[in-house]
Amino acid sequence: MKETKNKKRRSFKGENNPMYGVLGDKHPAFGYKHTEEAKKRISESHVGSNNTFFGKTHSKKNKKRWSKIRRGTNNGMYNKSLIEL
Repeated sequence: MKETKNKKRRSFKGENNPMYGVLGDKHPAFGYKHTEEAKKRISESHVGSNNTFFGKTHSKKNKKRWSKIRRGTNNGMYNKSLIEL
């Protein structure tokens, strides 16, 4: 039984999923809006130890790499001033 479930899950991944590529007004959740209460519950459920990054830090190696990547023309603020925003 468990093997059948796993096989079925795998068969619906990616392009095999009937909802793959369904965007915009064709998507069943299109136009759905969470209530303010639901937004608050979702937000609170990700605070503190429930946050997936809780207690972790980015390595110095990655921070340095990201810093290099975002220099010059790759920086979103390149050739812009705060006034333009």
